[in-house]
Amino acid sequence: MHDLRCSLGLSGALLLGLSSLNAAAAKEHAPAVAVAVPPEAQPAALQAPQAPAALAAQIIACERGTWEAFKRHDAAAYAALCCPEFYEISSSGALHTLADVLKSMQTLQTKFYTMEDVVVTPFAENVCLIRYRITVQYSEDGKDEPVSRAHASAVYVRRAGKWLAATYQETPLKP
Repeated sequence: MHDLRCSLGLSGALLLGLSSLNAAAAKEHAPAVAVAVPPEAQPAALQAPQAPAALAAQIIACERGTWEAFKRHDAAAYAALCCPEFYEISSSGALHTLADVLKSMQTLQTKFYTMEDVVVTPFAENVCLIRYRITVQYSEDGKDEPVSRAHASAVYVRRAGKWLAATYQETPLKP
């Protein structure tokens, strides 16, 4: 179920093993690469323009922040990282508003999560997409749910100088 979460900070991004600069891109003055998997190792269809390292670190920090706020059951921190009109589409296909996510935070425990192969792609000056592979396990009412793996993506918009999550979506990975 985040299915419902965002912030990590630059040091956390570095812990994820994100490269800060692709040498070939730097030579051509192209945007820097901030991915865990080098672009040449990605399928051609996934090689979108990459965000400069500083921008990628900001967006990754926001995304990790939603996950951490959800894990801590910190509704105020989670809401502060999202647009008021935020919604998510969970791996089950269910649509959740921000209010739905904040409510689910009360009963759903995040046991652990990992974000892998993180890529941030800017689409406009104030719009970025983050995509990654998420592995997560939840517990509800003291009962552990199975570990789930999915492709995840979120759209971030910059409003009044602050990056906010507008949408989040998961597509389950086959076991």
